Parts: sequence; structure tokens; C-alpha cells
Amino acid sequence: MAVRWRKPELEREFFQQSKDMLGVSWSLQPTGSCFLSWEDFGNPSSESSNRYFSQTKISVGGNQLKALSDITEADVENKMSSEEYNAWERAFVQVYLGKIKQDP
Repeated sequence: MAVRWRKPELEREFFQQSKDMLGVSWSLQPTGSCFLSWEDFGNPSSESSNRYFSQTKISVGGNQLKALSDITEADVENKMSSEEYNAWERAFVQVYLGKIKQDP
């Protein structure tokens, strides 16, 4: 399943409920630059997530690198080129493989 994180708290809830109710275990597939688990991605209590968002930088406006956590809606809508926008989007995309635990 591909995930484009937009509202991490709600999306983490989906993963948690599928784990709790259906026994799904989710494993991150190595397809991008972000190796955060679904439990950590966008979680303000997660040191690794905070580090990812503060240390991952994207070019904005062709000449300025900005941390993901510092990029504003105005940057996205008014300053980014198509290539910069695509790089920004990729920073929020992950692919997971879900497996349902089978009863013996």
C-alpha cells in the first residue's frame, strides 16, 4: 500500500486499527528516502520523526534549501518549481506491505 502522508495522526490511526482489529503487520518497503515506521512518521513525540522533518531539506525557489518542517503552504503554492514540488511530495510518500496474521 502506498501512503502519501497528509494527516499523520489520522493515517496512523488506520494502521493501528488494522493492526489491532485485523492482525495486520505492516513493513516499510525500501522505495524512498524516508525510513520512518508508520508509528513514527509525523509523530511529534518521535525524536526520529522530528529529526527527519528538521534535517531533510528541499530546494525552494531554486536557490534556498529549507527543512521540511519550515516549508509553508505559500512556498509550495508560489515558489516551488515542478521538480521541487515533486521532491517535496516524495518526502511524504512511503510504501508498506501488510500481512494478515493467519491463525494456525
